[in-house]
This record gives sequence, C-alpha cells and structure tokens, in this order.
Amino acid sequence: MENTSPRWNGSVGATQSGVIRNSSPYESGFSPSWETFSRGRYTFFAAGLEASTGIHISGRFSALASVILLRKYSFVTKEYGSSVIPAGGNEYIFNASHTRHDYKNETWMTGTIGFSYGLGPMQLLATMRLPLAYLLEKNTELSDTATTLVDLTQRNVWAVQEPVSFRLLLIFGLER
Repeated sequence: MENTSPRWNGSVGATQSGVIRNSSPYESGFSPSWETFSRGRYTFFAAGLEASTGIHISGRFSALASVILLRKYSFVTKEYGSSVIPAGGNEYIFNASHTRHDYKNETWMTGTIGFSYGLGPMQLLATMRLPLAYLLEKNTELSDTATTLVDLTQRNVWAVQEPVSFRLLLIFGLER
C-alpha cells in the first residue's frame, strides 16, 4: 500500500508521478482511523471451526447443537516520513522517519441448541441461537529511527454483537 501522488520536480522541470506522500504519525496511542501514512503492508490470516451434531433420543425426536468459532489475525505495518530530492539528485526519494506495527487478534463465537420432532408428514425444528460474542486484542508499536515511542496492548472483554434469538421452523412433506 503506497500513498502516492504526482509532484512537481524542479530538478528536471516536470511533474514526477508516483511520489510517496509526506506523513507523520499520531503519537498518543493506537492508530486512529483518520491517520494517514506514506506506505504500508497489510497481512491477515483467518480460520474457523463449525461443529454440529444431532442426537437421536426417541422415534423422530432429536436434540440439536452446534458451535461456531472464527479467528482473524491481522498484521499492519505503516511507514511515515517525507519525500525529498537529495542534493545532486533528479528524483524524489522517500525517507522514513517513523514505523508503526499493529497487530489485531479478533475472535467471534456463537452456537445453537434446539430439538427436532417429526409427526406424520410434519417436521418441527425449534432452535435457540446463542449470542454472537466478540473479543478483540490489539497491540501497536510506534518507533522512530532510534527509540520506541508507543508500545500499547489492549484486551477487551467479550462483547455481544447479536442477542439471543429463537427460530421455529415447521416443515410439511408433500407426497405424490
């Protein structure tokens, strides 16, 4: 990810395209959404697990259960600095003054419990969807060329993003 724009180059008397924009970091904590940067890199890895089961109890009566777990790991590197034309040079060179490394670990978890009952051509499914819970852990480290300016870690508590919900499904089988 590069934040570039055309810029006038007085050494060659023309506009030079693709010059990395100047930027400076927010130095009082985590990287805010409005913060601009000169160039960076974003990498993530996501994985999930879903397990479902139905336990036969009697006849056409069954207990149902499922669990879903999703994880996402994000790694962001941002560079801040300025583009200058060095003495004797004829094009802009980017000089990084600060680097920020952000790490984010997100977890989502939910599940379902319920039952299934069949009677003749009718099948009844009743389920309760458990709350969708979300957990965030994030870390940021901002440094200049010599020292670490910011090194913060934050781990939130589980937060509910969707409440409990109930579903009732009635299925009729049509035979020829």
